[in-house]
This record gives sequence, structure tokens and C-alpha cells, in this order.
Amino acid sequence: MSLPPLNKTQYDTFRTWLLYNAYTPEHLRQADNVEMRRIIRQMDYWYEGFRIGSERRRIIAGLYAMRDRDFN
Repeated sequence: MSLPPLNKTQYDTFRTWLLYNAYTPEHLRQADNVEMRRIIRQMDYWYEGFRIGSERRRIIAGLYAMRDRDFN
């Protein structure tokens, strides 16, 4: 099953957050399941400051989509 592509707003949000937290595409590609869960929890916590409900599924899909892009 293929992940849906990110729109420009989603891409910009993920890119800004990942770069601010010093994550690179290589880091995401090499991350094991434990590391990805840690990143997901970290981003989920960040999102809660801006939205009433968490968008955990979108965060997960977005991080895996960003893993295959060069966002530096």
C-alpha cells in the first residue's frame, strides 16, 4: 500500500519540524522501529500544542513519506 503524497503545507510543516529538531533524511531512513516511535511521540506532543486532537496517523504517514525525500 502506497502512502498518499504530502501537500505543500504538510511538506513545509514536516520539513520545518524535522530540520529544527536536527533530523535528516538519512536519520529517518536508518531509524529502527524504536527510534521512529520516539520521533512520532515527539512530533505528536508538538502537534497537541496547536490542535485539539492529535493527528497521529497523519504524523506517521508524513514521517514515512519524508523519509524518502531530500529536505535539507
